[in-house]
Amino acid sequence: TLQRKPAWWADRLPAPPPPLQAFPRRITYHVIPDAATATLALRRGEIDLYSMMPAGEFARLQQSETDRARLRFYTTPSYEFLTATFNVRRPALRDRRTRQALSCLFDVQGLIKAVEKGNAFPTASLISPAIKPYYNDSLPLPAYSPAQAVRLLEEAGWQRKVAEGGWIQSGSPAAPLRLSISYRAGEPAFETVALQFRAAAAAVGIPVELRPLEASLLSQQLRAGATDVALRYIAGNPFSYDFTSFLHSEGFGAGNFTGFATPASDQLIKAIVRASSSAEKARLLRRFQRLLYQEKPLLALYYVQYRTAAARALGPVPVSGLKPGYDVQHIGAAAPATPF
Repeated sequence: TLQRKPAWWADRLPAPPPPLQAFPRRITYHVIPDAATATLALRRGEIDLYSMMPAGEFARLQQSETDRARLRFYTTPSYEFLTATFNVRRPALRDRRTRQALSCLFDVQGLIKAVEKGNAFPTASLISPAIKPYYNDSLPLPAYSPAQAVRLLEEAGWQRKVAEGGWIQSGSPAAPLRLSISYRAGEPAFETVALQFRAAAAAVGIPVELRPLEASLLSQQLRAGATDVALRYIAGNPFSYDFTSFLHSEGFGAGNFTGFATPASDQLIKAIVRASSSAEKARLLRRFQRLLYQEKPLLALYYVQYRTAAARALGPVPVSGLKPGYDVQHIGAAAPATPF
């Protein structure tokens, strides 16, 4: 529970700037891990606001006449995207054509409908399409194409030999192409994506093992390079474009879980950080996005929209594309004690 200071010095300013304004007198945050339980608490009036709601719960509330009468519903584009990362240190994933092939097995449009109920938007890169000056709109959006996946595997030197267990790469020990896909357990979005990918891979002869893991164990395995394909949410920042910890060689053993880095990508990442103008930054970011599109150390599946349901008694809620999806200090000058 956060209590507003009774004598806040900024109240004496004639026109306090937004960062120094704070309207709710008291805010209580409730940690409710289960989405269904949190939704029930919102419906009962035990909490006033539920942000970043799962798509299914959000849609169910909107279909209820009673809930529509008591609640307001908001969606806003976020800077958070769902991504599949490929561990390029794995022998089977070193050739970029293999990673390109696997990228063709994610049905992005189908997943947006199934997971997000349509409240998401596809992207060709890790830059949000909403940031038009920096997004490389010349890159095609990811397309679901098992036939293209087969062609790319063949270009990468894989041969499909059913008798030997599937795809075997010529010129290497006869180890068939078998993969695992790792993700945080208990997250419906990850489970749906993993199941869709496994089914699509099986249809072209690639066995995929599902590995739902507890969050800390998943982090350990990512840092140790012990995954093949991993599903993660990554939250971008529209005010900073520093990919050093994420995709630079300096990030090995820390945040660079793909193991990907080249001299060209390292140089671009540093140049983006040093860019002295928006025009230069835009040019470099577009080059960097094209490089990642070709190398495919990761596939950005889609950018999510944050979904918020709030009691009408709160008045209009200022929503945001940054976590937690709303600006709490500007929810009504006369707002009551506000449990979230």
